[in-house]
Amino acid sequence: LLKAPRGGGVAQAGCAGRWCLARPANAMVVSGSADEGAAACADGAPAPCPSLYADVWEFSGVDWQVTHQFNSGLERDCTVASKEPRLHLPAVSLPALQLLRHSLHMPGATTVDGGRLNLFEVHLLLLASMCDAILPSTVNELKFALARRIQARPSSARAERRANSATMWASDGDSDGEAAIFEQPEVGTEAVDISVCSVAGMKETVPRVGVARMDAPIVDHRLSRQVRYVAVLLYPPGLRHMSSNLGEALATSFMDEEFVDSMRHLNTDGPDGLLRAFDKYLSTMTILPTVHLPGDAEDTLELPGSVLPDTLLSDKMVESIEDAICESRGIPKLQHHHHHSHHGPFDQAADHLGGGGASFFVEVDEIQGSESWHMTHRLRQGLELDSAKKSSGVHLPRVSVAALAQLRQMLTSSTVALDIAAECAVSAVNVAMDMLRRSHLPQAANDELARALVDRAVGAGVGNIRTSGTADGLGEVIKPVQNDEACHVLAITSRHIPPTTAMRGAFLRFKSPLNFSFPSTEAPVRFLVVFIGPEQAKLSTLADSVAALAVDEDLMGELNRAGAVSDFIEAFDRRLSSLQVIPHARLRQDTKSRSRLSDGSKAPELSLDIDPDHDVGYDLDVPWWWRKVVSIIQTWQV
Repeated sequence: LLKAPRGGGVAQAGCAGRWCLARPANAMVVSGSADEGAAACADGAPAPCPSLYADVWEFSGVDWQVTHQFNSGLERDCTVASKEPRLHLPAVSLPALQLLRHSLHMPGATTVDGGRLNLFEVHLLLLASMCDAILPSTVNELKFALARRIQARPSSARAERRANSATMWASDGDSDGEAAIFEQPEVGTEAVDISVCSVAGMKETVPRVGVARMDAPIVDHRLSRQVRYVAVLLYPPGLRHMSSNLGEALATSFMDEEFVDSMRHLNTDGPDGLLRAFDKYLSTMTILPTVHLPGDAEDTLELPGSVLPDTLLSDKMVESIEDAICESRGIPKLQHHHHHSHHGPFDQAADHLGGGGASFFVEVDEIQGSESWHMTHRLRQGLELDSAKKSSGVHLPRVSVAALAQLRQMLTSSTVALDIAAECAVSAVNVAMDMLRRSHLPQAANDELARALVDRAVGAGVGNIRTSGTADGLGEVIKPVQNDEACHVLAITSRHIPPTTAMRGAFLRFKSPLNFSFPSTEAPVRFLVVFIGPEQAKLSTLADSVAALAVDEDLMGELNRAGAVSDFIEAFDRRLSSLQVIPHARLRQDTKSRSRLSDGSKAPELSLDIDPDHDVGYDLDVPWWWRKVVSIIQTWQV
């Protein structure tokens, strides 16, 4: 374990007398060597940067095993013993993302290696960067654990995964379908190796992470892969319940092409560039809300007296990605097993729509100072429309992790009011005003708050979505329909609030029967959320992130059924612990396997990146659910 490493490094005593791997002279925090990954596509050449796939290894105390795999925007759970489908969109936890961000900001979290190290030596290099957080008696144990990780026999690891896959799909004759996607990545794909381990001898109560990028991939013959990135994540035993969430959060970030592009430019940007890239990634995460699609009579065998089951929009998304991957590689399409599966914290909710079958329409309105109210966003059934952008189409909602953290801090027993009886919009906003006044705002800010809310209640100076939005009529798609209930998110920026003052919020749910609606909105109001803050606050980001959650059908059903404020807050916590993410990634056609589709047309590049300025028309020859998926994903042209 302590042999002299190649590339000029030597094993020497360090870290308070412990043995550590010394950094070789050409392995620095910021390397001066050329970045081969960035050069591959810096000149705009048609050859794309290598795609990435990720394996998350977890140490059980006895042995290492792969618990999660990521490739082409999908996640595969490798430890599920039941027959529940394991392929799904990546799910991330807000607390895990916050802890990961904190860890990446610690000194020595990022290393750019310009030397010729093997995989074990890189792991030791990362361990050395975290010595300050580990008790001396634990370091050697970690070295032996990492050595066992590197020496894991590929036959056992792959046999276990293939056995699980065979057990899962044996009855359907599709035992190797997932292996073709996750264990045999396309030619040129590089690996991200993530090791997650509990450390009893940590001095801190927060996890530590080390990430290394190789200028040239390490060839791992045992697992037949080329490793470009290596990460070691250590956590104290008190965070054992979050171990998988931490690994998933880190792996999901590597599926985002913008984040990876920043990793490829660390030589010029330095470690600070990674931190900026990660913060940017956290500020514009595209999520897929839970949307239930009714069963398609054309695709379902109807029996006398049977009821067509519904499925989730995420299931259709996963099936579409699977088909695209198989099409691009020229392999048989997988048999889909995602129907009626619920990957999330609300699996037990049978009545997923609130209000006894109502769906929710969400509107975000903003006002600054003495200006008039204006609509910024409308959302319905998982779609979002930026009403201020004339050329913008509908797209999936985006959230900011920082904004979601602020939201969670605001949710207390004093900021949530349930089953409010209101006869009109004015009486509804009066309740919100009373709640916000108790937060000790300056009197001038209270006066500004009262004027703004009353103006919104009576409709003074508020634009109408029917005269704004897109020129192609997409505003009509997002309009509320019969039986919809509304959730209004109001953001008020006040110049009378000191810059350092935290944003305030009030969350109201109104009792049935719903007796009022806001002007310009036909749907009766079930929920009202009001935020107020100084000019320096990012109120727009907070309001947009809350609206993105409010369009989630399962969450809104839970909020509508909550019998107490504590239940209301717990529903938010469950959703924030499992956010389905759409990575900004592209599925590129494998020209070596199939350069053309079955009808002879050229295969396009399939994109998971959401382009709000690109609209896709409808094809009347495809099933209705596919038209809905296309309308949401925007950039897919299959």
